[in-house]
Amino acid sequence: MPEWIRRGAPAVAGALLWWVAGAAQAEAPFPPFLITSTPSLFDLGALEPKPRLKGSLSLGGVLTSGAGNTSSGNGKLELRYRYLRWCNRATLSALYAAQNGVATARRYAASDTLRYGLSARRFLFANVAGLQDRFAGYDYQFAQTAGYGLRVIADGPQRLDVELGAGLVQTQEVDGAPYQGAVARLAAQYRFKLNKRTRFSQTLETLADRNVYIQAVSALSVAVYGNLGLQLSYTVTSNTRTPPGVPKTSTISAVTMLYAF
Repeated sequence: MPEWIRRGAPAVAGALLWWVAGAAQAEAPFPPFLITSTPSLFDLGALEPKPRLKGSLSLGGVLTSGAGNTSSGNGKLELRYRYLRWCNRATLSALYAAQNGVATARRYAASDTLRYGLSARRFLFANVAGLQDRFAGYDYQFAQTAGYGLRVIADGPQRLDVELGAGLVQTQEVDGAPYQGAVARLAAQYRFKLNKRTRFSQTLETLADRNVYIQAVSALSVAVYGNLGLQLSYTVTSNTRTPPGVPKTSTISAVTMLYAF
């Protein structure tokens, strides 16, 4: 088992159990199709009197043969729970790519964010996140942060949330020594509902310690039929500290099928 999973499993499991316990009491049926495949924006307004659980699963893959055999696959599971002023979001994602049987990309990520709404625009948050991406030079990276958030835009179809916090980070570079230190976190989530079937989202997350990690995700999601949808996304990831020969910036372009529940 990867070291970052072993270190972070207790914290993530505790947060997951929090909303699973409440979800078991939910009485409302699952809602109709809702595009939620990117990190979702929580509603901070009126209290939610009944526990609500929503989620989405997205999958994509490519296989080619001939002059060169290539394969790639990616998937993401997102679960969201809301009750009264509490909101929780858990995500799991994986990416794999190979060329002629040799892996060229392998990335696994997990995160859990808990929010408590102070008002319609202000909230507190706690976040735990783990990442393994050896092709970016990191055997594991695990961070725990908490802080303050503000809904900057809440105008009709548009939402913009900003989070600022601090905490601890533990990392293990490939062929390097383990590191633990303080970290600052800045995150933003923007959503624009173009119409009833189409939504654009842009997310940004930055972790700054001795390495500055930045990830930006742009996504366009379209409802196709019922609970099924299609998503086009573009992800840019950057690290200021990488081993020799490892690019500091990587990109992922993906087309995935989405099932929301």
